This record gives sequence, C-alpha cells and structure tokens, in this order.
Amino acid sequence: MAGDPARAARQLAALKAKVVGHIARLDGLFAAIGDDSAAELSRLAAVSEAARQAAQAASGALFAGEPLPHIGSEVWQSLWESARAFSVEAAYPERDFPVTDAGSVCVLCQQELSPQATNRLNRFEAFVRDDSQQRADTARTAYEDAVVAFAQMDLTLVELAVIVATIRDDLRQDALATEVRRAGLHALWRHRQISRRHADPAAVIDAELVALPHQALADQVADLEARGEALDAEAGSPARAALIAERTELADRQWLNGIKADVLAQIERLKQIKALEMAQRDTATNRITTKSTEIAQALVTDALRAQFAREVASLEIAGLAVELRQQNSVQGVPRFKVALTRKPMASVGQVLSEGEHRCVALAAFMAELATTENKSGIVFDDPVSSLDHMHREAVAKRLIAEAANRQVIVFTHDLAFLFELNRAADEAQPKPQVAISSVSRGSDKAGFCRSEPPFKARRVTDITTSLTNQLANERYHFDQGDQDKWRDTVKSIAGSLRDTWEIAVEEAVGHVIRRLSNEVKTPGLVKLTAITVADCEAMRDGFGRCSELLHSVAPALNRPLPQPDILAAEIAALSSWTDDLRQRQNAAKLP
Repeated sequence: MAGDPARAARQLAALKAKVVGHIARLDGLFAAIGDDSAAELSRLAAVSEAARQAAQAASGALFAGEPLPHIGSEVWQSLWESARAFSVEAAYPERDFPVTDAGSVCVLCQQELSPQATNRLNRFEAFVRDDSQQRADTARTAYEDAVVAFAQMDLTLVELAVIVATIRDDLRQDALATEVRRAGLHALWRHRQISRRHADPAAVIDAELVALPHQALADQVADLEARGEALDAEAGSPARAALIAERTELADRQWLNGIKADVLAQIERLKQIKALEMAQRDTATNRITTKSTEIAQALVTDALRAQFAREVASLEIAGLAVELRQQNSVQGVPRFKVALTRKPMASVGQVLSEGEHRCVALAAFMAELATTENKSGIVFDDPVSSLDHMHREAVAKRLIAEAANRQVIVFTHDLAFLFELNRAADEAQPKPQVAISSVSRGSDKAGFCRSEPPFKARRVTDITTSLTNQLANERYHFDQGDQDKWRDTVKSIAGSLRDTWEIAVEEAVGHVIRRLSNEVKTPGLVKLTAITVADCEAMRDGFGRCSELLHSVAPALNRPLPQPDILAAEIAALSSWTDDLRQRQNAAKLP
C-alpha cells in the first residue's frame, strides 16, 4: 500500500515513450548507413553529375562563340533567374521574359537591345528551357534532398550518451547498454565516412557495420508495456480497493481516538441545543406579544397619547394636528408612530418642516419619558437647530420644567438659546440649580473647558468678580516692572470693562426689552423710572474712562500706564453702579 500503482503506471508509460523515441532515432541512423542507402546516394550523385555534364556540353556547343566563358553554369543560371525576377516584377511586369521588342532595354546592362543582343537573350532563354538543363536541375535537386535526409539521420555523441544512459540507468540493462553503445559508435563512424565520400568519391568506406540489438530493445518496450498494464489492473482491482478502504477506516479511527472527548462533548452540546430549541418553540412569544398589545392598548396607549398631546401643546406646535398611534408589537414590545390626524397614512417626514419635525420628535421623547418611573439624567445635543424664536422659547421652558424631575444636560452652539434657558430658569418656581460651562478651541487645538458661560452670556456681577481675580493674579507684572505684560493686562481688563458697561445697560433695561428677544414686558416699564440722569452720566463717564484706557497716545507724551489701584477702582465703580441701580429697580413699584 506504500506505492501508488496508477502513478507508477504513468511513469512506466513515460519511460516507454522515451525508449521508443530512442529506438526510432537509432533505426533511422542504421537505415541511413546501410549498403542499399549508400549505393542509392552514390547512384543519385552519378545521375546528377551525368545530367550536369550533358547540360554543360549542350551549353558549350550552343554558346561557343560567346565572349565570356562558363555560360550555362550554375553561377550563370543564378544570374539569369535574378534577371528574370527583376524583369517580371519591376522592369516589365505582366510580360514574358525576356522582353526583346523594338526599343526594349536589357535588364542586365540597361542598354537598348541590338539585334545581336536580342538573339543572344533568346538563345539564353531557350537553353534554360531546354530538356537537358531541366533534367540536370531535377537530378541535382533529388541528390541534394537525399544528402539532407542522410545528414538528418546523424547522431551526436551527446545524443548517443543519453540513449545509452536511459538503457543503463532507467531500464537497468548494463549489457544491453554496452552493446547499443558499441553498435552506435560504429554507426556514427560509418555515417561520417559516407558523408566524406560524397565530397570525395575516392574515399573508402571500411567502418564495420555492427548490427543493432533491435529485438532486445523491442523486448524491453514490450516488458514496460506489460508492467504498466499490470499496474493499471492492480490500481483498479477489488482487492486493492478493499485494502484502501480498510486503511482509511483505521486512519479515521486513529484520528478519532485523539478527539474522542471533544466529539462526545459536542454531541452533548447538540442535544442541549435541540432541547432548548424545542423549549423555545413551546414558549413562543406570539401569545405574549398579542397579550402585550392588548395591555398596551388598555393601559399604555391612551396615557401615552394624552401625554404626547400635552407635550405638543407645551412646545406650541398644537396647530400641526399630529397624534401618537400604536403601530405594532414585536416580541412583546409595543411600538408607536407619530401620524397626521387628518391623514394618518401620510409620511410625517414629508409634510413637516425640519424645525417642526424636531419639535415633534422632542414631544414624542418627552411623552415617553413621562411614562417611565426612573429619574435618570437626559442629554440634548443642540435641540433647537432649525427652530424659530417662538419654538426656542417653548423648548427652553420645557427643558427647565423637566429639570425639576431629573438632571438635564444641554449642549448648544446657540447663544440666544442659552439666554432663553437662563430666562426660563429665572422665571421658574422653584428655581432649578443651573451650572453653565463653555468649551472653546484655539488655532490648532480644541477642548478648552471653563466652568463659566461665554463672556456675552455672563452677568455683570460674575464679570466683575472675574476681572477682580484677573487683576489680583496679574498685578505682579506691575510690581516687577514688566511694562509690556502689564500693558496687555490693562488693555484686557479695560476692554472687558467697556463691554461689561454695555451688558450693565442691557440688564438695566432688560426688565422691559432684551436683545435676541421679540417680547416687550410692559410690567417692567416702571423699573426704568429708577434710572436717573446721574446714573446715565456715571455710566457714560465709566465707559469713557475705559475707552480712554484702550486708546493709544503719542509716544512724546510718555503717559505712564495706570496703576492696579486705578483698575480696581474702575471695577468697583461698575459693580457699585450695577448693585445700586438693581436695588432701586427692585424697589420701584407703581403707586
């Protein structure tokens, strides 16, 4: 069983073909050097020479008076055929060669033909077409073909060595290889003698003609064929097939013995999977889903729809005529969809604007949130994108109201929405705890976090406290005499103070009207009566002083930078002006 009979049979077939090829080459060589072959070559050579001499004699008699010798020789005939080709293909196409009409030109000397030249060309062509010359050409061609065929039967010493090596190494027949080598060497020597005799008829052929052991070689071919057939028969025999099957089974058992524990474990696992699948079929959720749908319709749907209607009203989008409908249930979980009241089958996303779609989605989320019992925090990412001012204010109030129940985190880029959230938080009762942080970016980095709102969104009290801290932290620039850095501090604080004066004015009139708001609060109009001319003058003076600190002065004046106490006084003046006016406005009432 170690070997493959089919593979061995293919190898024997390849060796047989190789040996048959070698025998054919040897047979060709020995057939070429036989006495009959040598005699035939000699005969063809004699016939060719006799025809050549006959043609030469004919040309000698025909062209005896020509000025040049060797007319009719092989060299001359090559020249004549070249002239024929030139005349037919180029000089006189479609006309028989030679062209000897009046006015014609010789294709060899390029001169006009004279009567003598015309006669000579016609005689040349007649000679070429003569029967003796054609017989000479035929005999020469037959002899040359025989010489070529004889030369092709020759073997090189390398080829003979390959043949001998095949018999000795592949067939393992040393004696036969020696015999073939001896016969081959004699045959090669005789072939060379015959070849020399063609050039020199007087050469002697005396090489011994040793017979090729053809029968022994044929017996080897027959033996290879018989062995191959036996191997083919063995490869398909029932006995070998049975042995192969038995060996395969034994190999499988040997392999299975190594993984027997894993196979048994897998069998048990498959049994458990089958049992679980049967249990799963026995506990299908179809009935649970049906019952869940009934419970949802009885207990959840109405409450959820009512809460959704309240949320829609709180976001001031009740005019959209949308409602919440139960859609289906999947694995016991009921699902709902937002639909148009007057056309439930229409797609809401194709009817509502982007802002309305956002409000409806927020209302649905808040309605679902109201039906849960947990108090987990919620996070909104820019919830007012694409919303108008009216809806922004409604969303801000709803989020502040939800902050009474849970932690609400809002990310937004919209500063106006931040104002709305602050306003809603100030008006809410009870007031929720509000913490504002800002995230900014630099030229190549982002994520700078500060636990305070952006400057535009801060209150005056927060800004003055921050400026006081900044002055305390950067006062050492003045103490150390670093004028450049102290100038930066002065410009920074003075610029912030001037902007803060504007914010203070906005807070003073914010009881009636505020920036980024389309609402006028008429009840707060009385609080503007607390503002006096002195307040306006003090505000203008403080704003002017801050502006003056920002202005550049002529270098010739050499005006010194303000001392820290001056900046502290400006901060205190702003803070005092704001606190005093706030107290008087809080006390202002109608008579």
